Order: sequence, then structure tokens, then C-alpha cells
Amino acid sequence: MKKILPILLLCIVNYTTAQVCSVTIAPSPGHVQVTSNQSLNATGTVYWICTGISVTVTGSPNSTYLLEQNAVLTINATSGDAIFAKPGSTIINNSTAAISVTSNTNNVTRTNASTGFILDIFCPTVTLNYSQVGIGPCSDVTGMNDEQLNLFTIAPNPVASGSQIKISSDRLETIEAILFDLNGKIISTEKGNVRTISTENLLAGVYVLQLNCNGHAQRTKLLIQ
Repeated sequence: MKKILPILLLCIVNYTTAQVCSVTIAPSPGHVQVTSNQSLNATGTVYWICTGISVTVTGSPNSTYLLEQNAVLTINATSGDAIFAKPGSTIINNSTAAISVTSNTNNVTRTNASTGFILDIFCPTVTLNYSQVGIGPCSDVTGMNDEQLNLFTIAPNPVASGSQIKISSDRLETIEAILFDLNGKIISTEKGNVRTISTENLLAGVYVLQLNCNGHAQRTKLLIQ
């Protein structure tokens, strides 16, 4: 069994199984337009489609789409995409072109929303390790499990915007604190005897706080209100 999609990692959080599917749409591809009800986590031509995000693709992106569980991808025209779909995700074909999907799972919904149709279902299950914040699957950020390393206690969480977050630990080593937004952008970095993090000027929302200490990393979702 092969690992796929090697990704440059900040820190490997955990492992997941994914359904790897390839989608071929004919005739020849044309212009592409991708629209979504939310911002997509994208790296080059790879798009992570999170739960609760619906995406419409027209034309030919020649891109790779990775669908989280319960995510929906709608294809409205000719294209040539690769789709990596977790169980529970949905692929809808609105195009008039024939589409060939490969899958071995019965848990990925394939819907003929218009006159298009989908053929030949086959897809092996593989092990996919992820994850850099904003680069790996959506679950790394919005649905990730906080690492239970018990190195630090972070409070309060949720926290009011403009307040201080207190970091408690019995460790005396130097701490590096990195705050990310949900797109993987580094908001702030502090290193040294870090015991508080300021949320001044931060908008309400979900962030990820990564604490590095003596070769260990702990990541925690922060809710700023």
C-alpha cells in the first residue's frame, strides 16, 4: 500500500484513511471557473473542500480536489479533475459529458443532477498522513483533535478579543508560540519565556495555537469571541 500526496509538514498530527478517486470528463477541456460559498484552502491547483462548503466547477481546472466527509463538489461542464473523496462526500455531475469515476467505496454519493452520467466505480482505500495547518485536510484546522501532550494548559478558551491568553506549564524550557488563522497564515510568533498571548486586534473566529517546546509540539484550537 502506497502513501500518496507527500506534503511538506510542520508537524504530523495524526493519520486518516481516505478514498482516492480519479475523475475523467470528456470531451476536451475548456475554460475553468471555480465558485464556492466559502473560501477554499488551496495549494497550487489542489483544493481542500471542507464539510459545509459547496463548490461548483465549470470548464477545465485540471486540478485536484480533496473532499472532506459531507463535502459537496458540483461539476457543471467539461473538465479533467482528480478527486480524493472521504466517505460521505458527494460528487454531482451537471455536465452533458460522460464522466468516469474510480472508487471502491459505497459511501461516496454520485448524483446525476442533469444529463451527465458517471461510470465505472472503483477506488482503493489508502493511508494518508497529514498535515500542515492550512495545507493539509480541513480536519487539521476546523475539526482537528487537540494533541493531548499535557505540556501546557491554555486559558481562557474561548477568549474575548483584546484579552490575554495564559499559558501554564511546569516546564522551564524555551517556548515558541505560533498563532495561525484557518488559512494557515502565521498571525504571530513569540519565542522565549512565553506565558501570555495577546488577542489584541484579532477578529472573532477560530485560530490554531501551536506551542513548540524541547522537540514537542502541542496544537490547540482557539475560539476568539
